[in-house]
Amino acid sequence: MPQEESPSLEAAKPGRKKRILVGVAAIVLLAGGTAIGTTLPDPKSSEAYVAMSGEKKAAESERDSVKSSYDSVKSKYDTLQNKGHRTRD
Repeated sequence: MPQEESPSLEAAKPGRKKRILVGVAAIVLLAGGTAIGTTLPDPKSSEAYVAMSGEKKAAESERDSVKSSYDSVKSKYDTLQNKGHRTRD
């Protein structure tokens, strides 16, 4: 009976080898990605990023100012609309 078990063990080995190779490949890819990621310069420290960050802050400030002006005009418009409805009633 031990001879019958040998073929099944040999048949299981290719699947085991494949799992080991996949695991090793995953570890190598992870290590390679980490190594490349740590050696590349930080994009946030570039001049272009700093310039774009400044432009973004200016655009956000302008957007907030326009929104505030719009809300003020909208409030005045709504007040006028409500007064017009009251006088007709």
